[in-house]
Amino acid sequence: RPSIVGWFVLGALGMMMLYSGFLVGAVAVVEEKERGSLERILSTPATETDMLIGKTISGLIVLTLSSIAIIITGVFVAGAKITWNPLEITDWLVPLNLLLIGLMTIGIGLVLSLLSKTSSGASSMATILGLFFAFTAGIWFPREWMPGPMRILADIFPVTWALDTIRDIVIYNIEFNEAMVNTIRSIIVTIIIFAAGIMAYKKAVRKYIEQ
Repeated sequence: RPSIVGWFVLGALGMMMLYSGFLVGAVAVVEEKERGSLERILSTPATETDMLIGKTISGLIVLTLSSIAIIITGVFVAGAKITWNPLEITDWLVPLNLLLIGLMTIGIGLVLSLLSKTSSGASSMATILGLFFAFTAGIWFPREWMPGPMRILADIFPVTWALDTIRDIVIYNIEFNEAMVNTIRSIIVTIIIFAAGIMAYKKAVRKYIEQ
């Protein structure tokens, strides 16, 4: 039972990362535009890159605090089996993979920002997409429970890779080499996704400035 509860606690963490990460990225530009602060910020020495770094760091802080709250509640309230030992090098891949999930979801949200004209529209889009992936990409339900097409989606969705690596470490105690191989794969994909997010963010900023 503790291992099963632990699996679903990390599923809840994954769902939160999807919703919140997508939202942080999706509203990054349009929210500032609606507040009327985008032009004022860009009239200062601050650049698009400075704004993006600030948005990303603040988003990661929120995601980190929310993740800690979920894990603490799962372990001490629900009795989940989630083990983390700071003396084990493998266990340090857990916070690294959490960081990768945060960057991936924010990066995807930044791409969504190109499609968002209002903050409410961006929020709705992020929520719908988060719900879709949470229930179809192996985040909340084990992929073995799913129909064939959904298993394929779970196999190719990079957020699921990183979350599965975390599960394998804190629940199933896999070896460092196996966890590292999976982490390297997630790092490569995170770089690609966030690079696409950066380009989308800069394009969205320029689009609003030109309007």
